[in-house]
Amino acid sequence: TPSKVMIKEANTQLMMMFERISELEAQVAERDRKLAEQGSSTEIKKLQDKIIQMELSQAEDEAAHREQLVSYQQECQTQLNVMKDQCKKQIKEFQAHITKTEEDKKTFSQSLVQQAMKTQEQETELSSLIAENTELKSLVHSLQNSKHTPPIATKPDTTFP
Repeated sequence: TPSKVMIKEANTQLMMMFERISELEAQVAERDRKLAEQGSSTEIKKLQDKIIQMELSQAEDEAAHREQLVSYQQECQTQLNVMKDQCKKQIKEFQAHITKTEEDKKTFSQSLVQQAMKTQEQETELSSLIAENTELKSLVHSLQNSKHTPPIATKPDTTFP
């Protein structure tokens, strides 16, 4: 029947239209995907460029900071070397002072020993003189008391030079 043939043809046409619509939808989806990828890749490219710029800027900042640190380290090392030299000089001066003080102490000790020996010699000599003086006084006293007795011959004193 003609109406069945027409329905069949209409169905076939509908089916072809659905297939065509599906193909068009697939093409639109593919085009949208490509556009999205292009858009994303453009966005990604922009972000990557921005990241690279930030990394470069950070690297430049770090390099400048490193230069400042190196300069500061060199300045500190120079100051440290100056301080070390000053300390070494002060230590040498202090050691020289200690050595001189020790030498002075030794000289003073030797001088004290010599003075003590001299004092002891003088004390011995003084004791000898006192003893001799006492003898002379005794002799004078005995001479005064014995005006009538003949003088006693005494041995000359050899202790006095």
